[in-house]
Amino acid sequence: MDWFRGVFRRHRRYDELSEQIREHLEEKIADLMDRGMTRTEAEHTARREFGNLTLIEERSREVWQWPTLESAVADIRFALRQLIKSPGFTITALLTLALGIGVNIAVFSVVDAVLLKPLPYKNADRLVMIGEQGPKDPVPAFDTYREYEEWSRSSHSFEKLAGATWARNAGAVLSLHGEKREIMAVPATVDFFSLLEVDAAIGRTFLSRDLNNQCTVVLSHSFWEKRLDGASSWIGKSLTLDGKPCTVAGVMPKDFSFYPRQTELWSLITPNSKFSENPWDEAILTFGLLKPGVSRSVAQAELASIQSRIIVENSAWAAMKVDPVLEDLQSEFTWLTSRNLHQGLLILFAVVGFVLLIACVNVANLLLGRATVRQKELGVRAALGAGRSRLIRQLLTESVVLSLFGAGFGVLFAILSIRFITLKEAMELPPGNPISLNWEVLAFTFLLALVTGALFGVLPAWTASRLDLNEVLKQSSRTASHATSRRGTSRNLVVIEVALSLIVLVGAGLLIQSMLRLTSAPLGYQRDRLLTADLRLPANSYPKPEDALRFWGRLQSKLETLPGIQGIAFAPPLFFERGMGPVTIESAGAHSHVVSAADPESVTGGYFHVAGIPLLQGREFSTDDRAKSMPVAIVNQAFARAYLPNGAELGQRIKLGNRDSKEPWLTVVGVVGDVARPTLFEGYSRRPSVYRPLEQAPDGSLSIFVRTAANPRAVEPEVGRAVESVDDNLPVPTVQTVDEALSWFTQEPKFRAELFGLFSFLALLLAAVGIYGALSQRVAQRTQEIGIRIALGANHQDVLRMILGEGLKVIFAGVLIGVIGALALTRLLSSMLYGIGTTDPLTFGGVSLLLTAVALLACYVPARRAMRLDPLVALRCE
Repeated sequence: MDWFRGVFRRHRRYDELSEQIREHLEEKIADLMDRGMTRTEAEHTARREFGNLTLIEERSREVWQWPTLESAVADIRFALRQLIKSPGFTITALLTLALGIGVNIAVFSVVDAVLLKPLPYKNADRLVMIGEQGPKDPVPAFDTYREYEEWSRSSHSFEKLAGATWARNAGAVLSLHGEKREIMAVPATVDFFSLLEVDAAIGRTFLSRDLNNQCTVVLSHSFWEKRLDGASSWIGKSLTLDGKPCTVAGVMPKDFSFYPRQTELWSLITPNSKFSENPWDEAILTFGLLKPGVSRSVAQAELASIQSRIIVENSAWAAMKVDPVLEDLQSEFTWLTSRNLHQGLLILFAVVGFVLLIACVNVANLLLGRATVRQKELGVRAALGAGRSRLIRQLLTESVVLSLFGAGFGVLFAILSIRFITLKEAMELPPGNPISLNWEVLAFTFLLALVTGALFGVLPAWTASRLDLNEVLKQSSRTASHATSRRGTSRNLVVIEVALSLIVLVGAGLLIQSMLRLTSAPLGYQRDRLLTADLRLPANSYPKPEDALRFWGRLQSKLETLPGIQGIAFAPPLFFERGMGPVTIESAGAHSHVVSAADPESVTGGYFHVAGIPLLQGREFSTDDRAKSMPVAIVNQAFARAYLPNGAELGQRIKLGNRDSKEPWLTVVGVVGDVARPTLFEGYSRRPSVYRPLEQAPDGSLSIFVRTAANPRAVEPEVGRAVESVDDNLPVPTVQTVDEALSWFTQEPKFRAELFGLFSFLALLLAAVGIYGALSQRVAQRTQEIGIRIALGANHQDVLRMILGEGLKVIFAGVLIGVIGALALTRLLSSMLYGIGTTDPLTFGGVSLLLTAVALLACYVPARRAMRLDPLVALRCE
């Protein structure tokens, strides 16, 4: 308590101390006067015996005060006064720092939410996702429901196992208020929510007794609010999904999320579902909670042992030779959102770090110029007894105070950036923790401000404190010998700034070019004037294959009557990578061999013409290819090149599945061009494909493809109304152009390129400002020299060449160092690039020319000012 009072009552105690010292001095004087001395003699003797009163007072204060703290407070006050006295410098430095620190805060908040914070589930460190991976598979795939069942029954490494899937079954038609709409409904097992140990906000999650119900669902909070108006009366009532009633068990909390984030409700997988009826054909992902002390490798070995025991039940799966793979749940969420999200965030964090370094270089150059103006002030302080360490401490305090204020404004910039990312969903983020300015981010901001202040302040402070008092205290202080040293330091800082800017610009240039090539890549079909819409026929309304065929026939007849349409076709979506499956190629004798190709696609006749996929050999499907006619197939060029003998493509027989499969032999009647499909690897794949006529391989989930004669926008609503007129029980599909349907694939690369482009623009702007500021200060410091040169006969062009020449030396040195640094660092971007290498000469050359041009423009302004100097005015300049 005494310490607390001492902090706030120190001025009163100082006054009391001074009064006591004066009283002691007066007593001594009075005593000496009583001995016969005069007042003057007594004062002189008393002060000589007492010593330095100021020193006595300062040492007495140290008995109960903290001199370091007092000195630091005094330095901060002085720093604030100095910043207020120079508003132009302060505003420029604050804006520079606010931009540099602000973008770092915003990006760190994303890194913190995605990579650093654990998932908001209990025992998150023991949660794993179980997939399956073959020897040639690049990534794990879904499990089968049969494997999940056996793992749950026999495994001893887990406290609990649960499953959920969004592979082929994450969709349902919701009938509500007379409208039908397709929603994201994820089938899940009964232990799904209990595995995560997350309770419902309203109602409850799945219980074992729900397995006896026909259908039970748990709603997401956003679905409950938007679709059901947030009414708690829905708990226990039924929603109609795919024509059957589903009991609403509960509503999850607002902050609960799981992959995929778009999930609107979870439906319970029951013993009488299609998962139990066809367990080897239904895909599911298994999630597990490891027992304490059990490693992932031990659990994986146990699951592999269980799988090997049951895999003999299915020869197709046994032939694929896949093994279970356990991965940390958080890292898998990040990977599922984007394969490059983890690496991309770290690279983005490094880029904004470069932007901050450029900002620091700018402020350091400003401080170097300001140190020249304050030379005499620093010299006077040194002459009065301030040591070099004391001067450095004062200058560093000013830098840190400036950085802290810059960080404060940077927080405002970061808040706006985070709000943009969150509200506009500018970038896809994994489920888990929301992006926010929490205490970790604020602590990072404080530490970043301290480090930044020291970073841009230490070099100017060290340089400015190197004083020669004899020269500094002269009237013509600008001729001090250390001015040359400061100019050299400033040039070196500008070289660093140009190099860092070029590295950021090269990275942005590569990503922008990659994005342009990704969006304009030839995909093997004609995208212009092509509309598409996904349609899924409910199994309860269309239980038989012939029911689905009749629907597609009626819909085609209806669409063909619409004006402005050149062609109609039905086929699986073009925008998703197809799964792989075995295909048997017939050979002479008993030498048929099995290969791996993409799953077969059922298409209508004329599909290749409507989509613009070129027919290379043979024919398309026709009306003669019916259920009872010869089974036929069309393969793509990749299939023919890889698996069929050269020149023997047509007439070749293939079978979908292994040799002992009951599938019929298909005769190849045509070869078409390859279609490039988006993949999880942010590129396009051209896998071997097999197409079958829809009449011979009916499918209830297809996409509508409509080729229009003119503007496709005019036809969009008509396609939706046509579906409704054929079956008003179906939800009206979302009709869009093919380019719009592909936007999910290009959205993240586009946003990433935009971010890098924005940061590179900031780097370029800061570099231009830094070069301009450094040369302007140099011209101002050399005013007299330039005046003398002009007076001795130098013309204006000579002065212009001199200043531009100095600037070009700095620029070329920075560009050279930057190119070397970019060649080393852009390798980290290789996995994010499409169609372009990390050492693309066009990008390096273009960026170097751009940076040089902008830097020359920044050099020209101070050079032109120097060229116009009046020699008489310059010679009188102090």
